[in-house]
Amino acid sequence: MRLIALTDIAEAGDMFDGWVGTQTETATEIEETFAITGFNSVVILNTSGISASLLVDGVTQTVSLIRDSIKDWWDYWFAPLRTGKDIVFYFPTQTSGNATITISYAGGTAKCGMCITGVATEIADTRWGIEIGITDYSIIATDEFGQTYLNPGNWAKRAETELKMASGQADIAYREIIKNRGTACVFDYNQYSYALTERHTSDDGIQALVVYGFTEDYSATLVASSMAIARHEVQGLI
Repeated sequence: MRLIALTDIAEAGDMFDGWVGTQTETATEIEETFAITGFNSVVILNTSGISASLLVDGVTQTVSLIRDSIKDWWDYWFAPLRTGKDIVFYFPTQTSGNATITISYAGGTAKCGMCITGVATEIADTRWGIEIGITDYSIIATDEFGQTYLNPGNWAKRAETELKMASGQADIAYREIIKNRGTACVFDYNQYSYALTERHTSDDGIQALVVYGFTEDYSATLVASSMAIARHEVQGLI
């Protein structure tokens, strides 16, 4: 698991305002440039578009925002185009400079709900058996005529998992969780073949394992002199 401590970007626009319910919307393409000194990751959330690109230090990383693969000719011609992903871009920590994010949607409206810089830290290895799902804020309501109906509300990702780490890592993980207690972070439960210092994106992993939220519960057990097992639960905000 990677914990990404986030810092708001000092730019105007709904994608930088820190609110989960707002979106910057621009026909065809969104392009924004911002400072990334001291950061090693950029997160985009609640997007809509065909592709997203991040330019850092002269290198561009590009991911597709189309969620569905084309399996046959029916899909190609008739299937609805479902777009939008939550993506983390990872790169070496920058000592200075800017990044440029571009979200493209030719013939449509590019959208981004949130764009945030972050400092990603390796906490532990995610074990198989992770539970992923949603919290649904829909409620049953009754109108003035006494009619009962289901009022659809917002929903948010949630995840519960066991983490495995060397016992010497237990204090580091504990301090990192405490330091970010009560704070919105991104928790990336994917296990990557890339080191944190290499350029890659969360598109290499499973979408549902990237959660923007806060730690709801954490506990660790030293199961041997060389190994600790921790339980982490996160409640999503989007």
